[in-house]
Amino acid sequence: MQFEKERDFIKLPYIEGWLSIGLNTFLFISKYAIGLRINSISLQADAWHTLSDSLTSIILIFGIYLSAKPADEEHPFGHGRIEKITSLVIGIMLILVAINFLKESIVRITSKKEITFTFASILIQAICAVTKQSLAFFAFWAGKKSKINAIIADAWHHQSDAITSALFIIGVSLSKYIPFVDGYLGVLISFAILMTAMDVIKSSASPLIGEKVPEELIAKVTKEVSKVDSRITGLHHFHMHRYGNHIELTFHIRLPKEISLEEAHEITKKIENALIKEKIEATIHVEPYSGGEELQKTF
Repeated sequence: MQFEKERDFIKLPYIEGWLSIGLNTFLFISKYAIGLRINSISLQADAWHTLSDSLTSIILIFGIYLSAKPADEEHPFGHGRIEKITSLVIGIMLILVAINFLKESIVRITSKKEITFTFASILIQAICAVTKQSLAFFAFWAGKKSKINAIIADAWHHQSDAITSALFIIGVSLSKYIPFVDGYLGVLISFAILMTAMDVIKSSASPLIGEKVPEELIAKVTKEVSKVDSRITGLHHFHMHRYGNHIELTFHIRLPKEISLEEAHEITKKIENALIKEKIEATIHVEPYSGGEELQKTF
């Protein structure tokens, strides 16, 4: 029962994932078939990029499923970081795809072989641009709503696909003026995919390595602490560890040295209970101060 409750917040990303798989598979088949027919490397490359979105969506769904598993004896902080590992896998896959596209595009340019664009190829790219941009908007919204970064990474996949499709259409309009435009488009598409991959890897690796506590989170915690007891002051020494949507946070507070250990414990307990509602598991260290000390309050 508890396990099912933990999964309630990922229903929307599941919808995004399966919708992405369906649409991307359809677009891949259409693009690749037309690309083979007109011998277009850039269209075939873009088709594989579109299919990679389907593959990464499958990985994404599986990763989210595992990351929602509750804590156990071997993983007392839960499995939330599987989401970050999933994002890293997506980023690495994108880099491999980008390298392959770049290689094929350079071969196209150096071979100096012209291709013929058809109305069908332009139409499918126009449909793809509109479809993927719409899917990107939905995925960005779903990622922010569910607070799952891997969904936002998948949204960037859709966004990059929409951009490359638009780039394809622009390039076709210039084909009469720029020889071997198909190869040049393939190079641009490759770098677009590579930049997306680097963004995904950077945003996923940072929490795994360890990152600074965001100022917004400190302000949020400070606000909650200020409601507990007016004698609390000097919040400092923040450290944070993220496990998916779960945050482990440690920080120091100062209380008057005259109060008893029992009362100090009750105050920290109230703070912990207030923060747990915000999905923040807090560990608080108490430091004493005397009334004569000048301390700058943080709220």
